[in-house]
Amino acid sequence: MCPDFRSIGKNERALLVVSNMVTYGRSDLKWLYQFIEFSGAALADMILRPRYQTYHKLIGAAATKSAFIEAIASLGADDSVKAVDVILMLHGFDGVLCFADGESHSVILADEISALNLESKLRMLYSTTCYGKSHAIDFVAAGFQTACGSIATNANAATEYPTVLTMWAAGSKLKNAIAAGDLPLTRQPQDLSAKAMGFGDANSTKEIIGDGNITIKT
Repeated sequence: MCPDFRSIGKNERALLVVSNMVTYGRSDLKWLYQFIEFSGAALADMILRPRYQTYHKLIGAAATKSAFIEAIASLGADDSVKAVDVILMLHGFDGVLCFADGESHSVILADEISALNLESKLRMLYSTTCYGKSHAIDFVAAGFQTACGSIATNANAATEYPTVLTMWAAGSKLKNAIAAGDLPLTRQPQDLSAKAMGFGDANSTKEIIGDGNITIKT
């Protein structure tokens, strides 16, 4: 049965924010990852919390794989919740996500999420994780209506992330929010800077898997 997202009010929405940027990554950039972890969660609090009745965060050491699965299961079990959205801010590789307690292959993660049988509630997953597109494919296979992530190493979150969150909160289609945030004019210089810092595979270009027409209200 196809999920019905024609009209989803604030009291029917749940958002899960997952952020761990400090545990992994280059030690010489720990200061940067600390800032990203803090600011990413703070922006979600400021921009998106007012738009959701249920709002749950897994930050830092709390962002474990098991806690992620448990949070999705708990939100999905709430009868008042009709749509579960996720903001994912982790380190990652092709097909691999780095939670606080270790690496997890996204295809295995997808199997665990699929086993929850929450396809009628899983809606949007937006990821700033490197190689997020590879994970997005698996998240859609797990039941999410749409998921979005970068082709390779993601370096443009500073400009894209607040734009996407602001437009999503305002009711824009996901594809329009991504298009506005992922402008080549801002993305390309940030990718070049990342390459100069040693991230030779920097390619922050985002791709949406699934239905990019979904909005926070539909």
